Amino acid sequence: MMIRSPAAMVLLWGEQGLMIYNDAYAVLTQGVNKMALPVAEAWPEIADWNADMLRKVRGGHVETFRNQRMVLHRHGRQDVIYFDLAYSPALDDDGAIGGMMVVVNETTQEVLQDEIRTAEEMRQRAMLDQMPGFAAVLTGPSHVFAYVNDAYREIGGERDYVGRPVREVFPELEAQGFFTVLDQVYATGQRYVAARSELQLSHNEDTSFIELLFEPIRDDSGAVIGIFVGGYDSTTVHRAVASLAEREAFLSEVLRSSTDCIKVLDLDGNLTFMSEGGQKVMEIDDFAAVAECPWPSFWEGEGNNLAKDAIEAARAGRPAKFIAEANTFKGTPKWWDVSVAPILDPDGKPARILSVSRDTTELVQAQERQRLLNAELGHRLKNVLTMVQAIASQTFRRASSVDEAAEAFAARLTAFGKATDVLTATAWDEASLKDIVASGLSAAEGFKDRIEIVGGDVVVPGSAGLALTLALHELATNACKYGALSNEHGKVLIQWHEDGDDHSSKRFRFDWKEVGGPLVSAPQKRGFGSRMIERSLQSYFDGSTVLRFDPAGVEFAIDADMSALSPPRSG
Repeated sequence: MMIRSPAAMVLLWGEQGLMIYNDAYAVLTQGVNKMALPVAEAWPEIADWNADMLRKVRGGHVETFRNQRMVLHRHGRQDVIYFDLAYSPALDDDGAIGGMMVVVNETTQEVLQDEIRTAEEMRQRAMLDQMPGFAAVLTGPSHVFAYVNDAYREIGGERDYVGRPVREVFPELEAQGFFTVLDQVYATGQRYVAARSELQLSHNEDTSFIELLFEPIRDDSGAVIGIFVGGYDSTTVHRAVASLAEREAFLSEVLRSSTDCIKVLDLDGNLTFMSEGGQKVMEIDDFAAVAECPWPSFWEGEGNNLAKDAIEAARAGRPAKFIAEANTFKGTPKWWDVSVAPILDPDGKPARILSVSRDTTELVQAQERQRLLNAELGHRLKNVLTMVQAIASQTFRRASSVDEAAEAFAARLTAFGKATDVLTATAWDEASLKDIVASGLSAAEGFKDRIEIVGGDVVVPGSAGLALTLALHELATNACKYGALSNEHGKVLIQWHEDGDDHSSKRFRFDWKEVGGPLVSAPQKRGFGSRMIERSLQSYFDGSTVLRFDPAGVEFAIDADMSALSPPRSG
């Protein structure tokens, strides 16, 4: 039976292991006759191995080995050979163990193929590990992870991957459609490619975006046995594209919303672009009507020359500015403040020209109005001088001494001067009540922490502002000398407000109240401040003014029709 067996078999008989083998085993000897030789002599290079096997098997053991590596002397050299080996006892006629039967199957080629395959797999894994994109290998219909690279772990998070089905590793993907696609790829053998797929993972609150490939893996027969998963994280790119789109939309909206006429010219000065907002201010319904038109043709006279000079400057790499008059596309005359600058290419050379024209028609008209107002201001200054003369007359007429008169006159002129500063900012038409109060309280500069001011932003006519400044100056001076600010605890409360809903029926109320000061008694005679408050101020505010010398503190109030306080508007 051994002789006819296609398997290589050898009987090692007796203590020395005399060799008896079949034809299949003879192939392993490479033509060298080793029949009946002791095994130690036949294979001296593995004598220790065979002696150990004889001892164990003659002792009743059975030994098997898979892909056992051995070094044998063949072909005149030492070769590394791999065998599947099965050792079992051989019985003599008396039933005792007389030797050892060895079944030998050389597996060198299979082992070498496995090593080549393993090396190739290791090489491929090394390549996949170094890939910038993520990669994974899934096997079987349950899509069990056989491999994931570092990039895959980075995007998927630290999880236990290998040996587990994808549904178990990523339960959060159940409702996101990926498992259905994997099942289809495995069933149909058709690859799946998707761009910018949304991915929501449990370890990441933000939505990620990936470029994704599911590629079926087939065996030698063509059957699908797994799926290669590859791709890369495109979240940064997606967000950059979205940011760029948002930026483009923002810039487009800026161009649409800007009232400046923003244009791009070629180096010959022809129009190639005009902002949407610019088309509106230029009264152009369709840019195609002016596209490629020479930009200087929009200007006449001196403006045409200035536009040509600006283009030449931009072509030379220099900015330019000018102000000129030009009609809109529909013939509306306007004034324009124009800035021209080169648009440079990557080499720093002018490639196109940027022109920004701002409609300054209202400014030019305002400047003309200002010229007229300045003339009016000269007239009003004469009125101021008249008022100064009146202050001087009243002050010096009732003063008890020259020094007292000079001091009072200087203080009143200072308050009056601060009021004119406020009015000058508005061309003497109007004044902010807050600014007027601040000017009038200059005499009490050191008592700001004891003066409480409550009131909104109310605008009063310039003449009323001057009168109120002088009145507040008198009140503040007296408060410092005799009233609430003359001791350490007194305070001044100033407040104003409006009552009513309709502007025509609104009332303006202004109150001055001193508290915590010395007892107050009415003066024996009325001075400059009292007479101005009770008489002049009333006419300026077209309402009632009350000055009370209450023992607890001086009180002053204005009650006026709000519509009468509306300052005059020029133009």
